[in-house]
Amino acid sequence: MCFTLATPNKERIKKIVGEHVSIDDYTQSRKVSGFEHPNLPVMLCEKPSHVQAIRWGLVPSWATNEQAAKDIATKTLNAKAETLFQLPSFKFSAQHHRCLIFVDGFYEWQHQGKFKVPYYIQSTQDAPLVMGGVYSYWKGMNGAAMLLSCSIITTPANALMEQIHNTKKRMPLILNAADWDIWLAPTTTETNVQQLMQPLEEGLLQANKAIDDGVLSLF
Repeated sequence: MCFTLATPNKERIKKIVGEHVSIDDYTQSRKVSGFEHPNLPVMLCEKPSHVQAIRWGLVPSWATNEQAAKDIATKTLNAKAETLFQLPSFKFSAQHHRCLIFVDGFYEWQHQGKFKVPYYIQSTQDAPLVMGGVYSYWKGMNGAAMLLSCSIITTPANALMEQIHNTKKRMPLILNAADWDIWLAPTTTETNVQQLMQPLEEGLLQANKAIDDGVLSLF
């Protein structure tokens, strides 16, 4: 799964999306947990020339109250590609509210007997990774502001991630630049979305052992 990330600064995002894209303020972090529900830099299909700060942990529009929204958000940090168009929390978003989520890298833990060894995974190209996600609007209770929140999609692991995430063998959906517009386009069909939700090809990621937010060695 994907629960711990590093977020890039605005300059790194600009390098891959272009100067014409506006970027909201958000807190850059070397290591942040999804269970803290941070704001992530996200490009919505509705506004492809704007990167917004959006809360991690999707709250579907039908959540009945604040407590229900809070409970659901802890369970929707990730959305499995295999059930994205089936589960009530994600089905509408999969059809109409897809997004790109920009990260510098993500952390995963390898099980070695009784121990769990942390790894930091990033691009081999010294550039942010662009993850496929979904988002939702939820109208808060008692006049509260509209909440915009997102979830990161996961797929089966590729060969590298099978060695690291060696129990559940999952990885986040990472999209190549050639697929960004297709992912965001409102005309993209469910079949096309399913075709895009595949493990990233080999050779585009590198993994390093991570100790106290630093890295020790290349995997």
